[in-house]
Amino acid sequence: MSKKSKFKSFTWGAVLGGIAAGVTALLFAPKSGKQLRGELKDKYEDLTEKGHDLCDDIYGRGKGLAKDAKKAAKRFMKK
Repeated sequence: MSKKSKFKSFTWGAVLGGIAAGVTALLFAPKSGKQLRGELKDKYEDLTEKGHDLCDDIYGRGKGLAKDAKKAAKRFMKK
């Protein structure tokens, strides 16, 4: 297994573990159902916003990489 693959596996494990820990903490906290639903809704909205930001970031990076690859291909074709 390569270092990149190990890092990717570790990162996914850490993210999923953090989410599981957060959900578990919310579910076992001594709160009313209304408070719990409100907190779950807030966490869902936060995670959704972070997910959208991450997608936008990945899209932007991919667009930049595609632009760089296109420039490199043009230079290569000129040779």
